[in-house]
Amino acid sequence: MAQGSQTLRISIFRLFLLLMALSSPSEGGWRWGILGLGKIADDFATALTRTSVASAGGRLLACACRDEARSRAFGTRFGLEQSRCYGSYDTLAQDPDVDIVYIASTHFLHRDHVLLCLQAGKHVVCEKAIALNARQAEDMYACAKREGKLLLEANWTRFLPAIRRVRDLIRTGELGEVRLVTADFGKVMNRQDARRWLWEAEHGGGALLHMGMYPVTLALLASQDQHEPAVQAIGQLSEGETGVDQNVAVGLRWPGGVASLGYSWVADTPEECVIVCSKGRVRIHPPAHCSDTLTIKRFGATDGTRHAEGSEEVEHFPLPAVLAREDGEKLFHFGNSEGLAYEVEAVHKALSDGLTE
Repeated sequence: MAQGSQTLRISIFRLFLLLMALSSPSEGGWRWGILGLGKIADDFATALTRTSVASAGGRLLACACRDEARSRAFGTRFGLEQSRCYGSYDTLAQDPDVDIVYIASTHFLHRDHVLLCLQAGKHVVCEKAIALNARQAEDMYACAKREGKLLLEANWTRFLPAIRRVRDLIRTGELGEVRLVTADFGKVMNRQDARRWLWEAEHGGGALLHMGMYPVTLALLASQDQHEPAVQAIGQLSEGETGVDQNVAVGLRWPGGVASLGYSWVADTPEECVIVCSKGRVRIHPPAHCSDTLTIKRFGATDGTRHAEGSEEVEHFPLPAVLAREDGEKLFHFGNSEGLAYEVEAVHKALSDGLTE
């Protein structure tokens, strides 16, 4: 009996060592593959490879798109071995040396690509919006749970230092209870220049999944994600047989607070966010979805009708330094994309801690 117990303990210990090995990074950190090689993938790869914040925990190993020549060009830009620049998504998913895949394909392909990679034993970070609807998201997260893998929507806003500071202010109650949130994101979109699927409802087109999710994210963050808010919306659809949302005002309500949000691709908006609380307010400076500056106002004493003048301070959160390219080429396509490094850093930490959510 004693010998059997000892054998069992040895077996459990060996299993433990195996699990640790499977959940630990290889030498040089977690090894990334990128699926889909558009502009955001280029910015993500730059943040991963050219900032110390991100590259300290991982490295880019492989990439894939449906055009192998394009994949090889992407690989050359980021110093990858040409043998790991694939013209097939399946080949990338089956690469045994890739630990985690960043999916940057179009919205309507996310579900298939996420399941492909999860079922191949990869951790997955999928660009927002991760799904077209709740059912797709449920399918993906159920698969991740079965496979024991991390699945994360790449909503980089939540990982930026300025936004983490806002979250801390709210969680600690330093500014009191959240009463009102206002946020917007609007940018004129030229239909002739934009990708066709953005105007096709069946393919996840429309401004909500493209940019409206940013003000919604900030409102949910302010509510501490504790409630499913009541929603009211009014808006305008684009012209055509499959009109998509292009100019929308949204109202949210949860116990104790409300939000007034706007998103549009027919109007340029300031793109800021103000969160008003019972003891103060915080303004997230433009561009709110990737801001590096906050103004924090703390209210003074109140006579029951209004507050006396309180204090106001501006806090800056510099984005990580980026190593310049030797060829002098432009580093990023989108503003403040070096902030993607904080998302990568959070993923590395989650993986090293053995988290799957």
